[in-house]
Amino acid sequence: MAYVEASLFKNERTTHCNLYGKIYGKTQPVKIFGCKIFGRAPFNEAMKEIEKFGEDVEVGFEMSPTWATYWFRITCTIPNDWIGEKVCFSWDSGSEVLVWNSNGTVSQGLSGDAGRTLYVLSNKVEPDQLEYIFYVEVACNTMFGAGSDDTIAPPNAFRKFFIKKAEIVVINEEAFQLYMDFDVLNSMISSMPADSPDRYKALYTANMMVNMASDMNKESIMKAHALAVGFFCNKENCPLNFTVQAVGNCHIDTAWLWPYAETKRKCARAWSSTLRLMEEYPDLTFACSQALQMRWVQKFYPDLFAQIVKRVHEGRFVLVGGAWVEHDGCLPSGESFVRQLLYGQSYFKENFGVTCTEAWLPDTFGYSGQLPQIFASAGMRRFVTQKLSWNVVNKFPNSTFLWEGIDGTSVVAHLPPGNSYVMENTVSDVFKTMANFQDKGRSETALLLFGKGDGGGGPEREMCERLVRSQRLPGCPAVKPTTPASFFEDVEATDMQNLLTWVGELYLEMHNGTYTTQAEVKRKNRKGEFLLRDCEMLAAMRFVLDSGGDVRSFYKEWLQLLQNQFHDVLPGTCIALAYVEANRMYQKLTSECENYLDESADGEFLMNTLGWSRRLITETDAYLVPAFSVIRKRDAVCKIDDRVHVEQIDELIVMK
Repeated sequence: MAYVEASLFKNERTTHCNLYGKIYGKTQPVKIFGCKIFGRAPFNEAMKEIEKFGEDVEVGFEMSPTWATYWFRITCTIPNDWIGEKVCFSWDSGSEVLVWNSNGTVSQGLSGDAGRTLYVLSNKVEPDQLEYIFYVEVACNTMFGAGSDDTIAPPNAFRKFFIKKAEIVVINEEAFQLYMDFDVLNSMISSMPADSPDRYKALYTANMMVNMASDMNKESIMKAHALAVGFFCNKENCPLNFTVQAVGNCHIDTAWLWPYAETKRKCARAWSSTLRLMEEYPDLTFACSQALQMRWVQKFYPDLFAQIVKRVHEGRFVLVGGAWVEHDGCLPSGESFVRQLLYGQSYFKENFGVTCTEAWLPDTFGYSGQLPQIFASAGMRRFVTQKLSWNVVNKFPNSTFLWEGIDGTSVVAHLPPGNSYVMENTVSDVFKTMANFQDKGRSETALLLFGKGDGGGGPEREMCERLVRSQRLPGCPAVKPTTPASFFEDVEATDMQNLLTWVGELYLEMHNGTYTTQAEVKRKNRKGEFLLRDCEMLAAMRFVLDSGGDVRSFYKEWLQLLQNQFHDVLPGTCIALAYVEANRMYQKLTSECENYLDESADGEFLMNTLGWSRRLITETDAYLVPAFSVIRKRDAVCKIDDRVHVEQIDELIVMK
């Protein structure tokens, strides 16, 4: 085994003595022509800027500052002796990149900082396919923002990025497939019990493959791969009596270490990459939440949106969550929770013809006891999160359970026991999922969520290859690609009578300071909720009094408020730049609402939007305003109880 680890898993291209180095063959430089673009410009505007200001650049070219954007036209000329080979474009600028076709459509995302550097030009080069021209949009930020020295550090405003690599390369697909064979076998050997007979089978198979492929020529590599396929696909393999159901996902924070404006591009980079993988891996399924992010893609990347619609109808790009954003679970009002799901589900229904059946808040900082009732009312009686695995003192006792709300409504809840939504489909991940499952005996299945997340990314090709090989490994849990709905259907069919019930709030023992951080944002959120309530009540009254005339809609204002209830914005865990955007939205919302409430023929009306009567006392008069009413001042005058002494102290009216 030491030989496998030492000789075959060195990530060095400088030697032909290891298998990884065999994956990459001949290389050829490409032509790079472009320039810095002002702001996050759309494709057509970027093309105009390139034509005006573009210049030839080379590897080593510097790009800055943080959040800047550069566009480059890439010209690849494939040599004649590469005909018949698989050829990729290899780019690494240590930052996030979106590849565009020459016709202005999105193709795929790249992230040098996260290891995604290859863009397939051709799986088999034909004689008439020797030149490729396309564009790359380079963002001066990484998948996790632009901090220095720490993954989640605040952004360094003057961080510099460089074109480290820009070339075309021949890919040895046979060597890659054998490399993935060893990857899975090595993970089996490392993860299984030391005395497991099936572990020794994996070790023996790997040893035979090493001997078989020791000369590293194409024929021996293919023979070794065939031996691995026979091991992985042996119908006599006996997996353990536990099923891990794997779902691809890409948790994208709507804002966090980057502003809202950058998230729009993150969605395009991540989801286009997932769609490319779906073309190669027919079993890949992908769970996607947050209607707001989907609307951004619909607006700014319509060609990409059309591809997503097709995959949604196929059942492979799966919409979950039903909410406008993955919102905070404690701070918003009950009405805000309802609006999150009303507008989210309505968007999915209108644009995809479906509504979500699973509530999906994998990264939210705790969950109010009123949520099961609200989820169920929105058509979602299933719930997924993994955040409670962060608890530091009282570990949550269940993985699959019934969550009962304060009104008695229950939903089926699942906490993927891998304790993460960024797993990689390794055998170690599979065993961890089974080992951490808290409800053994009551259920025999659990979700595994794989794909890079928080800052985008999603599933990688290596993760998909592991999934292909890991479905029936001897001595390991069974693995199957699935959808969240299919997983819950399995649980509901066999396990409901066995599940335990948790009543009330799901409390997270982390992020405690988020109830006080960015207090001004919390104040503006609550003020916005109150203003929208008052405005809509007044609009409804006007509608009735006008006998069904036009009614003022506050849909746009609600969407602004709901966006800022995202689980990093409202709690106060974003970078400062994100709050510049958020405060601008709050200001606009407040202005629109207050302008509407100030409209009155003579300023002689009083309004009470509460469900009980209110008394208003001024220096000269007292008024009684009935519940849910708008009334003229003269009709609301009431007698002051002379047993009550009223006096003004500074700016306060005090009753004794």
